[in-house]
Amino acid sequence: SCLLTRFPHGYRITSVELKRVEQCETELQRLGLHVVRVRTVGNAARIEAEPQEQARTILPDIERICRQAGFSGIELDPAGYRCGSMD
Repeated sequence: SCLLTRFPHGYRITSVELKRVEQCETELQRLGLHVVRVRTVGNAARIEAEPQEQARTILPDIERICRQAGFSGIELDPAGYRCGSMD
């Protein structure tokens, strides 16, 4: 899906922000999260994953990947993945 959906409407998006969201999602998929979205505003990343994928069990790895991409605030969304949650 389009990376632009990871940002709120009206938010000014830079190529750097697009790249770090893509980097995070790629690395999180390598960890085994098949359905994952990195929603973001500024330096905060909210991770949405399917509940059955047990993202909490690999939270330290998720935090490491997000910090390496440049995010300082990281949250695992308790509601899990939701299509269109930034709408």
